[in-house]
Amino acid sequence: MKTRILIPFLLLLRHDTPANADFGDTGDPYFPNCPAFVTCPIVCVANATDCPEHLQCAANTQLCADGRCAATCDDDNLESPCLADCASFACARIDDYLPNCYERFGDLYDEATACAEEEVAAATHLYTFTEPGFVFYYAWMSVVTFLILGWCAFNQRLAPVHGSTLPLKEAVDTEGENMWSQTAYRSAIIGNVIYILVWITILGIQALLTLLTIYYYVQQEMISFPNGEMVFESEEQVLLAFIVVWMVSVVWYLALKWPYSVRSLFLRRCLFENATHVAVFAPTESIGEVSSRGVSCTEKMIFYPRYVVNEIMGFIFSDFSHRNTKHGKTVYCQVTNEKGNRFFYFRQRRYTFSLEEGAFVPGKRSLSTNQIQDMKKARDGLERTDAEKKEMILGSNKIHLRKPNFFRVAANEFTGVFYLYQAFMIWTWFPLYYYYMAIVYTIIVFIGGISVSIFKHKNEKSLYQLSSVSGNVLARRDGKYESIDHKRLVPGDVVKLTTGPVFADMVVLDCTTIAVDESALTGEATPVSKASIESLDGNTLYDPLVHKRQTISAGTTILESSNTECDIGLVTSTGSFTRKGEMLRSILSYERHRFKFDYQVQLLIPILFVVGVITFVITGFVLIKDDWIYGWFYGVYVFVTALPALLPTVFVVSVGVSDNRLSKKGIACINSEAILIAGKVRAAFFDKTGTLTKQGMDFLSANTTEQLNEMPKTEEWLPEKPQQYVPEQNQVLTTAMVCCHTLGVTSGGDLIGNVVDKIMFETTGAQIRNSADSKDGVTSIVTSDGKNISVIKRFDFDHHRMTQSVIARFEDGTVKAFVKGSAESIQRLCHKDSLPHNFDQIVRDLARSGIYQISMAVKTLASKDNIDDSRDEIERGLEYLGVVNFKNVIREEAPSIIKELQEGDVRCSMLTGDNVLTGIHIAKESGMIAPNKQVIRATQMSHESGHIIWVDENDAELLKLPAKLSQVELAMTGELWIRLLSHDRELALELVDHIRVFGRCNPHDKASVVSTLASKGYITLMCGDGGNDCGALKTAHVGIALSDAEASIVAPFTSLKKCLTSVPEVLKEGRCALASAFASYKYMILYGQITMFNQMANAYFQITFAEMCWIFIDGAWVVSMAFALPLAQAAKRLAPERPTASVLGPHTMFSALGIIAFNFAFMAISLAALVREPWYQCRKWDGTDVSNVSILGDNYESEVIFLVTGYQYVSSAMAFNFGYKFRAAWIKNWFFVILVVIYTTIHFLITLYPSKVSCFWRVNCENKNVVPNIIDWYNIPIQNKYNHTLLHEDFRVVICVIMVANTIAVCGWEYFIINGIGRRLVNESKNRNKTIDGKDDENVAEIELVAEPYFDDA
Repeated sequence: MKTRILIPFLLLLRHDTPANADFGDTGDPYFPNCPAFVTCPIVCVANATDCPEHLQCAANTQLCADGRCAATCDDDNLESPCLADCASFACARIDDYLPNCYERFGDLYDEATACAEEEVAAATHLYTFTEPGFVFYYAWMSVVTFLILGWCAFNQRLAPVHGSTLPLKEAVDTEGENMWSQTAYRSAIIGNVIYILVWITILGIQALLTLLTIYYYVQQEMISFPNGEMVFESEEQVLLAFIVVWMVSVVWYLALKWPYSVRSLFLRRCLFENATHVAVFAPTESIGEVSSRGVSCTEKMIFYPRYVVNEIMGFIFSDFSHRNTKHGKTVYCQVTNEKGNRFFYFRQRRYTFSLEEGAFVPGKRSLSTNQIQDMKKARDGLERTDAEKKEMILGSNKIHLRKPNFFRVAANEFTGVFYLYQAFMIWTWFPLYYYYMAIVYTIIVFIGGISVSIFKHKNEKSLYQLSSVSGNVLARRDGKYESIDHKRLVPGDVVKLTTGPVFADMVVLDCTTIAVDESALTGEATPVSKASIESLDGNTLYDPLVHKRQTISAGTTILESSNTECDIGLVTSTGSFTRKGEMLRSILSYERHRFKFDYQVQLLIPILFVVGVITFVITGFVLIKDDWIYGWFYGVYVFVTALPALLPTVFVVSVGVSDNRLSKKGIACINSEAILIAGKVRAAFFDKTGTLTKQGMDFLSANTTEQLNEMPKTEEWLPEKPQQYVPEQNQVLTTAMVCCHTLGVTSGGDLIGNVVDKIMFETTGAQIRNSADSKDGVTSIVTSDGKNISVIKRFDFDHHRMTQSVIARFEDGTVKAFVKGSAESIQRLCHKDSLPHNFDQIVRDLARSGIYQISMAVKTLASKDNIDDSRDEIERGLEYLGVVNFKNVIREEAPSIIKELQEGDVRCSMLTGDNVLTGIHIAKESGMIAPNKQVIRATQMSHESGHIIWVDENDAELLKLPAKLSQVELAMTGELWIRLLSHDRELALELVDHIRVFGRCNPHDKASVVSTLASKGYITLMCGDGGNDCGALKTAHVGIALSDAEASIVAPFTSLKKCLTSVPEVLKEGRCALASAFASYKYMILYGQITMFNQMANAYFQITFAEMCWIFIDGAWVVSMAFALPLAQAAKRLAPERPTASVLGPHTMFSALGIIAFNFAFMAISLAALVREPWYQCRKWDGTDVSNVSILGDNYESEVIFLVTGYQYVSSAMAFNFGYKFRAAWIKNWFFVILVVIYTTIHFLITLYPSKVSCFWRVNCENKNVVPNIIDWYNIPIQNKYNHTLLHEDFRVVICVIMVANTIAVCGWEYFIINGIGRRLVNESKNRNKTIDGKDDENVAEIELVAEPYFDDA
């Protein structure tokens, strides 16, 4: 135990001291001269007669017990500063020059120290560490560890259960092999006993560390047990015991984090009929996972060591099934037994045990039959017993999503590996009087963990709100309708269709008026009408994608119905099998697209770990001159700064700030992590109709075949403005316009359905009778001249056919089929002689003018029997009627938005279901295609050779494409794209970068284009208004739906204002969030490096900072700066580049290393300046005892290091607050600026002016100004030989100049070099390397999604 006979600190801890104590010490009045004139250290002797003559009091005073001379002494209230029994008498205090003190009384100091050490050694009982308590600890840890490893070996190797692992189908209709598997486990008595012992050990370790910490402070006499006995009498021994327990515990805890969970480790493999738990391995979904460039060296450096670690841990635990890879992860699901039915839920789907399969299988997706004629007969609903059986198999009609609980989220967060590491680091701060730092670190870790938990809970809550619904439905059970909870619905139930939310997927059996809002699922803002299946061919199979008009999906809302038995539906799917359920499952099982950062951080953390280990060794065992036990603690303190506690929070805070700002701008986000992805978007796709153009269209004209034949040139007859349509002039074409649509009418007479259909129908002046007046699914229409037409059958628009048709019966009994669709599709279905002679030219001319065309055709059916013909038969052999023309009106903001995106280096393309030439026209009008750019489009592709025929804008065939594709723009149809992709994928991948317009695209075509570009490494964005954009919105990395549905799940982002300005807003916030996150991340890394350097410098001088210095460094400064940096606002416009996503890239590395170098250099300069000061030579710190931290902070070395490096935490944050081009000007982050002003004012104030304020940090302080210790609330005198820490006035200015120069250097480096010259050089290099369309390999390599190598058992 160290003896501190010269320092009265322990005495002060035991007794209260007045707030303004007179410590009776001379404060070096001749400062800054050398040598220092001080009160000499107290001379301790055995009795008064041993005091030298000049250490006696004057004749008129007496010597008091504390060594002071006074007229009278109150010795009853005074204690001797001499603590050793062999030298307990304090001689009188005298003032002298410090060297004289040691020259005159050196022998007496040495004698007192020697006798005190002998006394302590003789009185101290030392342990041999072989006592029963120690042996019990060794035995307990060994036995429990042996039981764990023995159980694992028995369970996995020695007694495996064959048949305990089987394939698992995701759904009943899954075909072929898949990566899903299920492994059966059950609870076992032995396993449960070991599990209990493990938890006893886990909790016991924490209790033991707590007890050892208490023992330390008992030994230090800060606290005492009731009996007053010390368990450990040696400081070194209690610290050694703490170190042993701590190190064993760290290894033990971290090893137990490798399995999926501690509980899963002690489950016994078994057959499925006995399983209480099932381990499911399933792939995780992510777009663009595989990059075309292969695996990089960096990735190998990351994943091969991880593979080795997994192999080692798998060998230790005898289990290789838990190795989670990027391809999927293992999840343990608890089996529930309900009325003899055993099941578990995984990814919101119920899996039930099947005796026939001998395993768990998913429930059936829908009805037992999809034959439409069978559905028509299912009007009586279900028997109650049948419904209960189905419910047992499928589960309740709900999305099985656990209700978010903040405390559970926080518990999962704080039990992660990172927080486990932080917890053990915090434990090391509790001894050695650093308990105040343990409290600070606990608060910091708590703030970080709570911040992440709040973010995760918010995301979980938003998803839960999307899935959670409540309400009753009227279902037909046992032949009568009854009100039941929607959760009890099963496929086969017949329900009344009433206004309100829809709880299951249904097919409409009967209806009068059904209007449905589908915006929550599709983003489509316009309500749609529904029809019954009565008019459908009974021999066909029901398909919800084909029979959309007869389908009502869960998650939609019925706006209008008769609320009677006239409107009924048949439940086809429930729970997770509904369309809404599938979309939510996809969201919940989806993994955020990985940047280089996600992989490189896995290399960065080991690098920082190695750096921490090196500095731990250097600090603890080279620089610290004291006992190695104290060196170990100081080494750990340096090590802990390598991985700061707030690292996991910086990305979360940045994303949360941007999410809140987007919400205020009317942009809803259901997946906040997509905000970071938006910061790297390089390719943006837009739908045309309703997205680039306005939602509605302007009717221009309707022209019959005869009119088209009489007009040789399109430009001569095509009007620029809408014409007044006269129905009587085109009777047959008008009839087609009246009949051929999917419109419905509400009870109030309002039309519902497709916007273009509404415009076309309203032009004719006809009216649709109320659905209540219609029978058997027949729609009655009254023309403008009073004639009645009955639409007796409808075929909805088919994206693959590109047609929609109806069968109509007229008053004279004539039955005709009317078909409308794209010009190309109608042309294929018509007799050639019925087409205009210049049909192809007319179509091209109309499309080139930006006209949206609908071609019409007719067919007279020979008899009523033809009504039941197939759709293929109906839509064959048609007579061409004419064309209806609409004008696409571009959105006012579209050109400026496209221009801003292009200036932001975002490639814009169009995916439209319209004609390619129409798309090209809109692309030119919006600025997507430059006016001077030549457009080349593909017209057809040879089936045999795969040769593509390209034509220019004048329809002249080209022999080959230009050598420099960047000088032209390409266009092709979706059908041609799919053929090209399947025939020659390499050519498709080469051309996709240059195809600006994709026309005649169905939903699958759009998704294919987006996913292909994503596979090349592009981060993609899709913007659409719903409907046929759903697939592409989901496929793109960033989907933005223009919809007013707040709860839309069709895309991560929803523009509630349905405005194109949402696209750049999302990208700007994404770039801002990514840049802010990296700025905060670099700042946290830099904080660790600054702290590491100043701690090593402290170790070199055998000193440390005062407690308030550490509290501000690790508490106030870092926390406030880390949370203030992400508050920077987004830039007003998109920059022509994207922020980096590489933590080991040159931009990040040069930025961080440059600032680290500057900071280290200025710290060295400040210490060099201190050494050169003449007054410092007699005031150097010469202590080597680091066991008492209370005396290590009152010296010039620690003061200078704190002032200079302390301000580096502020100046480094100032450097990273520069927004460059992705964030607004630094001054606009007003909260950060206010913090900087406050911290700068305080820092320079305490540097320049000694006062009670500066004494708060023990800087520029003398005893008369000391303030109470904030932890213990005692006045503690300055703990050095010259009784103050005042800096010379001239040197204070020098320190201020160094701090200012340091700030200028780091800010200049970041602003002018990194974000100025450096960026410019990189951009120039990229421009030189550009190959096609402004695309450069280096940029794509930065944003591409890195492929993770998969290591199988071989």
